[in-house]
Order: sequence, then C-alpha cells, then structure tokens
Amino acid sequence: MIFYVFSITDSVTEDKDIDSNKANNLNEIMLDILGQDGVGQIGKKRSYDLMSIEEYEHPFVLLRRDLLSSPLNPKLVHEFCLDLAVNLLAAELVEDSDGSKRRNKKITEGILVIKATSSDLTILKLEQTRSIDMKTYAKHDSFSSDKNYFKACFVNNSSIYVIDKNIRAAKYWTEKFLKITPSKDDKENTKILISLLKKDKLLSDSIKERRKDIQNKVASIVLDRKYFDPEIVFSDFMEQSTYPNLPSEYSNFFSNETLSSLDYDFLIDKKPLHKYMKKTVPLSDYISIDVVDFQRQIDSLDISLEGERLYIVVDDKYLKEIRRYFLEEE
Repeated sequence: MIFYVFSITDSVTEDKDIDSNKANNLNEIMLDILGQDGVGQIGKKRSYDLMSIEEYEHPFVLLRRDLLSSPLNPKLVHEFCLDLAVNLLAAELVEDSDGSKRRNKKITEGILVIKATSSDLTILKLEQTRSIDMKTYAKHDSFSSDKNYFKACFVNNSSIYVIDKNIRAAKYWTEKFLKITPSKDDKENTKILISLLKKDKLLSDSIKERRKDIQNKVASIVLDRKYFDPEIVFSDFMEQSTYPNLPSEYSNFFSNETLSSLDYDFLIDKKPLHKYMKKTVPLSDYISIDVVDFQRQIDSLDISLEGERLYIVVDDKYLKEIRRYFLEEE
C-alpha cells in the first residue's frame, strides 16, 4: 500500500515525504470517510464505466493492464498518480476570453490523496483541510464534521465507484478529470426501483409485520421526492411512522439488493413510477377513475366515500376544464 498526496491550488505541489506515520494517518482518514471496505458506505456510491476516448488510451485501462499487479512498481505508480494530479488541476481550470486559464471559482481547492495497492486505486479529494494537521495528516477533533467535504473514486479491475458529498457528482470530477460515465442513467435506476417494488424486495427481509403497508408508504414518500436518497427517504418515513419494531438505520431498513443495485441520489423518472402506482377503480359499468397512490388520496381526504356517493376534490388547475362538462358559466 502506497500513499501519494498533492496540493491542488493554482499549481500541483507534491508531498514527497510520506513516512509510515503519515501513511497511517491518511489510511485512517480514508477508512473514516469511505468505510472499512474502502469503497463508500452501502447506498452512498455510484457505479461508473469508462468514457470512450479516441485520441488516447484511457488512463484506467493503463492502470488495470500495467499497474494493478503484485508487487506494485512504485516508480510507475508514482508517475501515474502525478499525471492524475496534473489532470485534476487541468479539470479545475477555466479559460478566459483572452485564452489564459485560471482556477474555476466554483471549484474548491484541496488536497488529492491517492492510495495504491496491488488490486485497486483510491482517489480522494479533501475540500476542507482545516481539521487536519497538514504536516502529519492527523485528524483534529473537528474532523467528524468536515469529513463530508470530499470527492472520491475507487477503481479495481472490475469496478469503478464514485462517492461524492453532493446530490449529483460534479461533472468536472467525473467527466473532465476521471473521464467516466454513469453505468446506469436515471431512467434505468427508476426501472430497477420499480422492479424492487414489484418483487417486494425494496425492504429488508427483517421487516415482516405490515410489510405491504410499510412498502406502500415508502413508495408514496419516494413519489413526492425529486431524488432517491435512501437515507432521506428513511428519515421521512420514520418521522411519519407509527409502526413498531422497525430498524433504526436506513442500511437495515432497505434490502441489500436495494442499496447495492441503485445508485445514490438518482433523479427519479416520475412517469413510469406514476404508472406503477396508478390504480383504475371502477365505479359502475360506465364510469371508472385512475388514481395514483390511492391510499394517500384517501388519507388526505382528496377522495372520500359517503354512503353510495364518492367525493373527489378537483385541483384548481383542472377545475375550469371540469366545469365545461357540467356546462357551468365561468
């Protein structure tokens, strides 16, 4: 295991004196941020593939072919990592009208930490370094709050994962720097989500009592959200929940299949999700209504039944059209 550290500001500056103490501290930082397996907390990472590059061989192809081997070749790995640092700086620059380049003011400076083993490479950019002793990389007490300011990438011979503090991974990080593209787009992620709902695989097998009701409630919460973040969906559910004996952590609430097969924070494609949650309710031989999330409409009193009469609240934006059918004057 070898560590490399580069300061990325207006230029690239390498720390060429990484001793065992610094290496241990850097490893502790990575484990703290990315978890004991080093690839990001389950449900908090996104799977990526290599972008097609015609002009030259993709750096990760070179990495997999020539560098991820035992034993590591320190000289070749160092050259590769130095190139990565230079490429990151290039991705963080913008070109002015006169052709000169400067740092993009929207991109935070930081340090690039790279850990190389014979089987994988971990790339971590720390955007907040005030909670780290920059001479030894030992963590200060404030590190627990500052550790959220990072971007990371894990690469081995079969997988590429990106872990980013933001809802959407920054394009300068994935496209300009790493030259990778999501393995699944938002539509594909939504299809998988719907499949999990259909197969009753969204929730952990440990949830047995009132399982269908709980899953329907979770689906209703997902329908209201723009992005699917399992931790936030779980938090929203628990705020509204009256169900007993439920897991206290989202990682135990959702199934492993859900957390491993869905990308973190994907944009929900509402059209197929609406279609899945839509029910056609017959009222007579001549009348039926389509309702998305039927139980929620009942709970919110938008639909109510009194005797043989069904009452439906009409949204203001559709009221004018409905009135036309009843020949009411505006």
